[in-house]
Amino acid sequence: MAETASLSPSGSTDAAWDATTRRAGFAWIIRDENSAFPLTGTGVIEDVASPLMAEALALYEGIKKAKDLGLASITLRSDCATLIRVISTKSQISELYGVLQDIKSLSSFFVSINFQQIPRSQNREADFLAKRALKASLAFFISLG
Repeated sequence: MAETASLSPSGSTDAAWDATTRRAGFAWIIRDENSAFPLTGTGVIEDVASPLMAEALALYEGIKKAKDLGLASITLRSDCATLIRVISTKSQISELYGVLQDIKSLSSFFVSINFQQIPRSQNREADFLAKRALKASLAFFISLG
C-alpha cells in the first residue's frame, strides 16, 4: 500500500492600509488539509506606519491564530514579496524589528512553519477581507467625526 503525504494546513494573510488615518485592515484565512472549510478572521489596527508594517502585522495575526488552533505545522502565504524575503533570509528592517521578533518567537511553537510569496491574483480572498475590514472601520470613524 502506498503512503500518501499528509498536507499541512495552509493560510494566507493580507492587509489594507490607509495613509491618512494610519489604520490597517488585516485578514487571515486558514484552511485544513483538504482546503475545505476555511477559517477566516479580520481586524483593524490603529497607528500603523506603513503598508509593509500592515502586511507584517497581518502575518503575525495569522500565525497567532494558527498557534491558538494548536496546529503543529502550517504554510502561510502572502503577496508581500518584501516581507516574505525578509523573513526567509532572516534579514532585518528596522521598521519591522519588533514584529519580526514576535513572528520569530511565535514560529518556534510549530514543528514546521513555512512562508511563501504568492501572486496577488492568488490572494484575492484575503485581500477582499482586509479591504472590507478597513473600509468598515473608516466608515465608522468618519461617522463619528
